[in-house]
Amino acid sequence: MAKKYPHAIVIVTLACNLKCKNCILCVPYYRKPFYPTLDYIQQTAERAFRLGNYEIFEYMGGEPLLREDFAEIWAYNRSHFYDKADMFKTATNGSILISDDLIGVWKTYGDKIHIIIDNYGPELSPRAQENVEKLKSNGVDCELRD
Repeated sequence: MAKKYPHAIVIVTLACNLKCKNCILCVPYYRKPFYPTLDYIQQTAERAFRLGNYEIFEYMGGEPLLREDFAEIWAYNRSHFYDKADMFKTATNGSILISDDLIGVWKTYGDKIHIIIDNYGPELSPRAQENVEKLKSNGVDCELRD
């Protein structure tokens, strides 16, 4: 039986469209933010799951929705690692509308997915409420985090 760890995070990018000066990952201060290839992300997840299973497995950023291949990352994860974690998560800053393709992939996770939509106010997170409504209407578990 595989060992189960509480939590793992794979960073999909440190690029972000916001410049929060108190960013926990110091994203605004990178001259060239980390932006790994799709292959690198897949290999990193594979290495993580070779160690064991997880209660929570996350794909995080910067702003992960800046990746045009974010749905592909989640589809790969679904086909290879779905049974290896109790919950899969990500967070977005509420500035970008979530694509229908990404929502379609997330729907396949059922009750094993949780999306956090940060709300930094209407100027910085203009799509936050719209994203929450779109996710909920598609049966994808999410929360609006102020």
